[in-house]
Amino acid sequence: MVRTAAVLDADGTARHVPWARSVDALVAVWEADVTWRVAEFARSDVEVTEAANLASMPRDHVRVDVSAQQGTPVPADVVTEFLRRGALARALAMAGTMERVLALVVEHTSARTQFGRAVGKFQAVQPGNVVRRLRRPCAFLVVPATKKAHGRGAPTA
Repeated sequence: MVRTAAVLDADGTARHVPWARSVDALVAVWEADVTWRVAEFARSDVEVTEAANLASMPRDHVRVDVSAQQGTPVPADVVTEFLRRGALARALAMAGTMERVLALVVEHTSARTQFGRAVGKFQAVQPGNVVRRLRRPCAFLVVPATKKAHGRGAPTA
């Protein structure tokens, strides 16, 4: 069974939910009577408005009737951990994407020739390559810092 997850507001709505249109169920958390609750909703019980992010990836808007669902109470720290792990996953995805972009840029500027020289040898291109090379380690510093800030310690890899 394919699922996605969302944090609902008081009206039972959430925006920018990954792949909501393509799942069998939605696992949702919401706050009700000063306690957090979690429940799984069948896709047929979820109203989905299709949307996409800037990369054209499905990030749909959903609405469910939380009044018809009791849900299971969960501690607030579980919801906080859920949100932190989502942020960490996004940071890792962005860092990996930056690494791949850098590899493609280096490959292109090394292989492509213009006026008999590799494009990467031109003075106008070199500063851009330096900036891109510096951004990569900076992106990967975010991951251990994020893990340490959330009590997970430094990674061993």
